[in-house]
Amino acid sequence: MAAVDFVLLFLSWAHVLISPYTKVEESFNLHATHDVFFHGVAKASLKQYDHFVFPGVVPRTFVGSVLLAWTTKVVSAPLIWLGLLNSKFDIQIMLRLILASANTFAFSREWRFVVYVVPVFNLAAANAFVWCSQRLPWTRVVRFALLATLVANAAVAGLLTMISNANYPGGDALTQANKMSRANVTMHICNLAAQTGASLFLQEHSPPYLLDGMHFIGSQWTYDKTEGDVDLRWYTHAIVEDFPPSKWSTNATINAFDGLSKKGIRYLPKLWVITNPDAPGV
Repeated sequence: MAAVDFVLLFLSWAHVLISPYTKVEESFNLHATHDVFFHGVAKASLKQYDHFVFPGVVPRTFVGSVLLAWTTKVVSAPLIWLGLLNSKFDIQIMLRLILASANTFAFSREWRFVVYVVPVFNLAAANAFVWCSQRLPWTRVVRFALLATLVANAAVAGLLTMISNANYPGGDALTQANKMSRANVTMHICNLAAQTGASLFLQEHSPPYLLDGMHFIGSQWTYDKTEGDVDLRWYTHAIVEDFPPSKWSTNATINAFDGLSKKGIRYLPKLWVITNPDAPGV
Protein backbone atom coordinates (compact mmCIF):
# COMPACT_ATOMS: atom_id res chain seq x y z
CA MET A 1 0.00 0.00 0.00
CA ALA A 2 1.45 3.35 -1.04
CA ALA A 3 1.92 6.20 1.38
CA VAL A 4 -0.54 8.26 -0.64
CA ASP A 5 -3.23 5.67 0.13
CA PHE A 6 -2.71 6.21 3.86
CA VAL A 7 -2.90 9.97 3.34
CA LEU A 8 -6.16 9.68 1.43
CA LEU A 9 -7.58 7.34 4.08
CA PHE A 10 -6.55 9.71 6.88
CA LEU A 11 -8.13 12.67 5.11
CA SER A 12 -11.34 10.71 4.45
CA TRP A 13 -11.63 9.63 8.08
CA ALA A 14 -10.83 13.13 9.31
CA HIS A 15 -13.63 14.55 7.18
CA VAL A 16 -16.10 11.98 8.57
CA LEU A 17 -15.16 12.86 12.16
CA ILE A 18 -15.29 16.61 11.51
CA SER A 19 -18.61 16.36 9.64
CA PRO A 20 -20.32 13.24 11.03
CA TYR A 21 -23.80 14.02 9.74
CA THR A 22 -25.29 13.38 6.30
CA LYS A 23 -27.53 15.27 3.89
CA VAL A 24 -30.82 14.23 2.34
CA GLU A 25 -29.11 12.90 -0.80
CA GLU A 26 -27.53 10.17 1.33
CA SER A 27 -30.56 9.47 3.50
CA PHE A 28 -32.02 6.61 1.44
CA ASN A 29 -28.92 4.44 1.59
CA LEU A 30 -28.13 5.56 5.14
CA HIS A 31 -31.58 4.64 6.44
CA ALA A 32 -31.58 1.40 4.48
CA THR A 33 -28.27 0.53 6.13
CA HIS A 34 -29.78 1.45 9.52
CA ASP A 35 -32.74 -0.88 8.97
CA VAL A 36 -30.62 -3.80 7.74
CA PHE A 37 -28.22 -3.34 10.67
CA PHE A 38 -30.93 -3.28 13.35
CA HIS A 39 -33.78 -5.29 11.84
CA GLY A 40 -32.04 -7.74 9.53
CA VAL A 41 -33.31 -8.90 6.15
CA ALA A 42 -35.90 -11.49 7.18
CA LYS A 43 -39.22 -11.07 5.42
CA ALA A 44 -41.00 -10.33 8.69
CA SER A 45 -38.59 -7.45 9.39
CA LEU A 46 -39.17 -5.61 6.13
CA LYS A 47 -42.36 -3.93 7.38
CA GLN A 48 -40.24 -2.03 9.90
CA TYR A 49 -38.09 -0.44 7.18
CA ASP A 50 -38.15 3.32 6.79
CA HIS A 51 -38.35 2.76 3.04
CA PHE A 52 -42.05 1.89 3.34
CA VAL A 53 -42.73 5.18 5.15
CA PHE A 54 -40.64 7.33 2.78
CA PRO A 55 -40.23 5.20 -0.36
CA GLY A 56 -39.06 7.94 -2.72
CA VAL A 57 -40.01 8.26 -6.38
CA VAL A 58 -37.06 6.41 -7.92
CA PRO A 59 -36.59 2.62 -7.49
CA ARG A 60 -33.27 1.86 -5.79
CA THR A 61 -31.24 -1.18 -4.88
CA PHE A 62 -30.53 -2.29 -1.31
CA VAL A 63 -27.47 -4.36 -2.25
CA GLY A 64 -24.93 -1.71 -1.22
CA SER A 65 -26.77 -0.98 2.02
CA VAL A 66 -26.95 -4.69 2.90
CA LEU A 67 -23.22 -5.21 2.33
CA LEU A 68 -22.35 -2.05 4.28
CA ALA A 69 -24.66 -3.00 7.18
CA TRP A 70 -23.26 -6.53 7.42
CA THR A 71 -19.67 -5.26 7.30
CA THR A 72 -20.41 -2.66 9.95
CA LYS A 73 -22.08 -5.26 12.15
CA VAL A 74 -19.00 -7.50 12.05
CA VAL A 75 -16.58 -4.63 12.73
CA SER A 76 -18.68 -2.96 15.42
CA ALA A 77 -19.56 -6.09 17.45
CA PRO A 78 -16.27 -6.26 19.41
CA LEU A 79 -16.20 -2.47 19.76
CA ILE A 80 -19.70 -2.50 21.30
CA TRP A 81 -18.64 -5.30 23.65
CA LEU A 82 -15.59 -3.25 24.71
CA GLY A 83 -17.77 -0.21 25.33
CA LEU A 84 -16.17 1.85 22.56
CA LEU A 85 -19.45 2.23 20.66
CA ASN A 86 -22.31 3.29 22.92
CA SER A 87 -25.01 4.80 20.73
CA LYS A 88 -26.72 4.46 17.40
CA PHE A 89 -24.94 7.61 16.28
CA ASP A 90 -21.62 5.88 16.99
CA ILE A 91 -22.74 3.20 14.53
CA GLN A 92 -23.45 5.87 11.90
CA ILE A 93 -19.93 7.23 12.29
CA MET A 94 -18.47 3.72 12.13
CA LEU A 95 -20.28 2.79 8.93
CA ARG A 96 -19.23 6.07 7.33
CA LEU A 97 -15.60 5.35 8.27
CA ILE A 98 -15.93 1.92 6.65
CA LEU A 99 -17.51 3.46 3.56
CA ALA A 100 -14.74 6.07 3.40
CA SER A 101 -12.17 3.26 3.48
CA ALA A 102 -13.93 1.43 0.69
CA ASN A 103 -14.16 4.55 -1.43
CA THR A 104 -10.49 5.36 -0.82
CA PHE A 105 -9.31 2.02 -2.14
CA ALA A 106 -12.07 1.16 -4.58
CA PHE A 107 -13.04 4.71 -5.59
CA SER A 108 -16.53 6.14 -5.56
CA ARG A 109 -19.25 5.75 -8.18
CA GLU A 110 -18.30 9.07 -9.76
CA TRP A 111 -14.69 7.90 -10.22
CA ARG A 112 -15.64 5.79 -13.23
CA PHE A 113 -16.41 8.97 -15.16
CA VAL A 114 -12.98 10.53 -14.66
CA VAL A 115 -10.58 7.63 -14.15
CA TYR A 116 -9.64 7.49 -17.82
CA VAL A 117 -8.56 11.12 -18.06
CA VAL A 118 -6.75 11.50 -14.72
CA PRO A 119 -3.47 9.93 -15.93
CA VAL A 120 -3.42 12.37 -18.84
CA PHE A 121 -3.81 15.37 -16.54
CA ASN A 122 -1.24 13.96 -14.12
CA LEU A 123 1.27 13.50 -16.94
CA ALA A 124 0.62 16.96 -18.31
CA ALA A 125 0.93 18.54 -14.85
CA ALA A 126 4.17 16.68 -14.10
CA ASN A 127 5.70 17.68 -17.44
CA ALA A 128 4.63 21.28 -16.92
CA PHE A 129 6.17 21.33 -13.44
CA VAL A 130 9.50 19.95 -14.72
CA TRP A 131 9.55 22.30 -17.70
CA CYS A 132 8.75 25.35 -15.57
CA SER A 133 11.28 24.50 -12.87
CA GLN A 134 14.14 23.86 -15.30
CA ARG A 135 13.70 26.24 -18.20
CA LEU A 136 11.88 29.34 -17.11
CA PRO A 137 13.85 32.25 -15.72
CA TRP A 138 13.52 33.03 -12.02
CA THR A 139 13.39 29.31 -11.28
CA ARG A 140 12.97 29.87 -7.54
CA VAL A 141 10.01 32.15 -8.18
CA VAL A 142 8.39 29.58 -10.43
CA ARG A 143 8.89 26.80 -7.89
CA PHE A 144 7.49 29.03 -5.17
CA ALA A 145 4.45 29.77 -7.30
CA LEU A 146 3.85 26.07 -7.94
CA LEU A 147 4.17 25.22 -4.25
CA ALA A 148 1.93 28.16 -3.39
CA THR A 149 -0.69 26.65 -5.66
CA LEU A 150 -0.59 23.43 -3.66
CA VAL A 151 -0.82 25.35 -0.38
CA ALA A 152 -3.76 27.37 -1.73
CA ASN A 153 -5.49 24.15 -2.75
CA ALA A 154 -5.04 22.76 0.77
CA ALA A 155 -6.35 26.01 2.27
CA VAL A 156 -9.47 25.90 0.10
CA ALA A 157 -10.04 22.26 1.07
CA GLY A 158 -9.73 23.25 4.73
CA LEU A 159 -12.23 26.08 4.29
CA LEU A 160 -14.73 23.79 2.58
CA THR A 161 -14.34 21.27 5.40
CA MET A 162 -15.14 24.00 7.95
CA ILE A 163 -18.19 24.98 5.90
CA SER A 164 -19.28 21.34 5.78
CA ASN A 165 -18.96 21.10 9.56
CA ALA A 166 -21.34 24.07 9.92
CA ASN A 167 -23.82 22.93 7.28
CA TYR A 168 -25.76 20.21 9.11
CA PRO A 169 -28.09 22.05 11.51
CA GLY A 170 -30.56 19.15 11.58
CA GLY A 171 -27.98 16.79 13.04
CA ASP A 172 -26.89 19.38 15.59
CA ALA A 173 -30.50 20.13 16.54
CA LEU A 174 -31.47 16.50 17.15
CA THR A 175 -28.24 15.91 19.08
CA GLN A 176 -29.13 18.84 21.34
CA ALA A 177 -32.72 17.65 21.70
CA ASN A 178 -31.60 14.17 22.76
CA LYS A 179 -29.80 15.68 25.75
CA MET A 180 -33.06 16.72 27.38
CA SER A 181 -33.86 14.69 30.48
CA ARG A 182 -37.53 14.10 29.75
CA ALA A 183 -39.81 11.12 29.35
CA ASN A 184 -42.70 10.47 26.97
CA VAL A 185 -41.54 13.05 24.44
CA THR A 186 -43.27 13.43 21.09
CA MET A 187 -40.81 15.29 18.88
CA HIS A 188 -41.69 16.73 15.49
CA ILE A 189 -38.74 17.08 13.10
CA CYS A 190 -39.21 19.73 10.42
CA ASN A 191 -38.26 19.26 6.79
CA LEU A 192 -35.03 21.28 6.98
CA ALA A 193 -33.84 19.27 9.97
CA ALA A 194 -34.64 15.98 8.23
CA GLN A 195 -32.67 17.12 5.18
CA THR A 196 -29.60 18.29 7.10
CA GLY A 197 -28.51 15.45 9.33
CA ALA A 198 -31.43 14.34 11.54
CA SER A 199 -31.11 10.69 10.57
CA LEU A 200 -32.62 7.54 12.11
CA PHE A 201 -29.29 6.90 13.82
CA LEU A 202 -29.90 10.02 15.90
CA GLN A 203 -33.25 8.81 17.22
CA GLU A 204 -31.55 7.61 20.38
CA HIS A 205 -34.64 7.42 22.60
CA SER A 206 -36.74 5.17 20.38
CA PRO A 207 -36.33 1.56 19.25
CA PRO A 208 -34.41 -0.18 17.89
CA TYR A 209 -31.82 0.29 20.63
CA LEU A 210 -28.16 -0.50 20.25
CA LEU A 211 -28.06 -2.40 23.54
CA ASP A 212 -30.76 -4.06 25.61
CA GLY A 213 -31.70 -2.07 28.69
CA MET A 214 -30.67 1.28 27.19
CA HIS A 215 -34.04 2.83 28.04
CA PHE A 216 -36.30 2.93 31.04
CA ILE A 217 -40.02 2.27 31.13
CA GLY A 218 -41.87 5.43 30.13
CA SER A 219 -38.78 7.11 28.69
CA GLN A 220 -39.38 6.15 25.08
CA TRP A 221 -39.69 9.06 22.68
CA THR A 222 -41.68 9.35 19.47
CA TYR A 223 -39.88 11.07 16.59
CA ASP A 224 -42.15 12.25 13.80
CA LYS A 225 -41.13 13.61 10.37
CA THR A 226 -44.60 14.34 9.00
CA GLU A 227 -44.31 16.87 6.18
CA GLY A 228 -46.63 19.67 5.15
CA ASP A 229 -48.91 21.75 7.36
CA VAL A 230 -48.48 20.19 10.81
CA ASP A 231 -50.38 21.20 13.94
CA LEU A 232 -47.61 21.40 16.54
CA ARG A 233 -50.07 21.60 19.42
CA TRP A 234 -50.13 17.80 19.54
CA TYR A 235 -46.39 17.53 20.16
CA THR A 236 -44.48 18.07 23.40
CA HIS A 237 -41.38 19.26 21.52
CA ALA A 238 -40.38 20.21 18.02
CA ILE A 239 -37.45 21.19 15.83
CA VAL A 240 -38.60 24.12 13.69
CA GLU A 241 -37.06 26.25 10.97
CA ASP A 242 -39.32 29.25 11.54
CA PHE A 243 -39.01 31.45 14.59
CA PRO A 244 -40.72 29.65 17.50
CA PRO A 245 -44.31 30.51 18.45
CA SER A 246 -44.51 33.02 21.29
CA LYS A 247 -45.85 30.58 23.89
CA TRP A 248 -43.28 27.90 23.20
CA SER A 249 -40.03 27.91 25.16
CA THR A 250 -36.70 27.57 23.34
CA ASN A 251 -34.36 24.79 24.44
CA ALA A 252 -31.64 25.40 21.85
CA THR A 253 -30.91 27.69 18.92
CA ILE A 254 -28.88 26.08 16.15
CA ASN A 255 -26.61 28.38 14.16
CA ALA A 256 -25.37 27.13 10.80
CA PHE A 257 -23.50 28.21 7.68
CA ASP A 258 -25.10 31.14 5.87
CA GLY A 259 -22.36 32.25 3.51
CA LEU A 260 -18.97 33.93 3.50
CA SER A 261 -18.11 37.48 4.48
CA LYS A 262 -14.97 39.56 4.83
CA LYS A 263 -14.69 38.28 8.40
CA GLY A 264 -14.92 34.64 7.35
CA ILE A 265 -17.76 32.17 7.65
CA ARG A 266 -21.12 33.73 8.47
CA TYR A 267 -23.45 31.89 10.85
CA LEU A 268 -27.15 32.52 11.36
CA PRO A 269 -29.88 30.74 13.35
CA LYS A 270 -31.39 28.02 11.17
CA LEU A 271 -33.28 25.77 13.58
CA TRP A 272 -34.79 25.90 17.04
CA VAL A 273 -35.49 23.11 19.52
CA ILE A 274 -38.67 24.13 21.33
CA THR A 275 -41.00 22.89 24.07
CA ASN A 276 -44.78 23.09 24.08
CA PRO A 277 -45.78 24.43 27.52
CA ASP A 278 -49.39 23.29 27.08
CA ALA A 279 -48.59 19.68 26.24
CA PRO A 280 -49.50 17.08 28.89
CA GLY A 281 -46.64 16.20 31.19
CA VAL A 282 -44.49 19.20 30.22
